[in-house]
Amino acid sequence: MRRCTEALTAYSTGAAHVARLNGAVGLLWRGAFADFVVLDASPEDVGRAAEGVSRPRVVSTFVGGRCAYGCDVA
Repeated sequence: MRRCTEALTAYSTGAAHVARLNGAVGLLWRGAFADFVVLDASPEDVGRAAEGVSRPRVVSTFVGGRCAYGCDVA
């Protein structure tokens, strides 16, 4: 689980820090750019297929704060 947390940090706040965009990207808050996916399960479940846990699936994708995939609202 620690590796997953480290990977998520590296691809979010870590990448923002390296690009010198702290506060503008890498976090979900008002005023920040929003490129993210919504999963149907925890991303920590990716490596648990051997335990019978299904891999998380992408429910929707947002780019620039707007829904680009899976935008149907039930």
